Amino acid sequence: MASELIRPDTTTFLDSMMRDNSVLRVDEVKIGSTTHYRGKPIESCDVLPSSGVVLVSLRRGINERDFIFNPPPNTVINSGDTLIVIGNPEQLEFLRGKLSK
Repeated sequence: MASELIRPDTTTFLDSMMRDNSVLRVDEVKIGSTTHYRGKPIESCDVLPSSGVVLVSLRRGINERDFIFNPPPNTVINSGDTLIVIGNPEQLEFLRGKLSK
């Protein structure tokens, strides 16, 4: 409760994003084994900026500590990694089509 009072805009943003009528979603995109982006750094993954999503985190592994928040541009994307992104349904579908192969 206290954090809502300290950060009202952040709380309002997250609340509005979680409602059904919001076009934004926080979602995950799994890196497939045959996408040509695997083994390349994020900075060379042109599909991220062209999709319009915001990359929040990369998960490599299954543990809670396996998240790389705001991964640096030189972070290499591997098959089996999961990108946590914010975007609208069309952006997310486009990104999945390029990365989840």
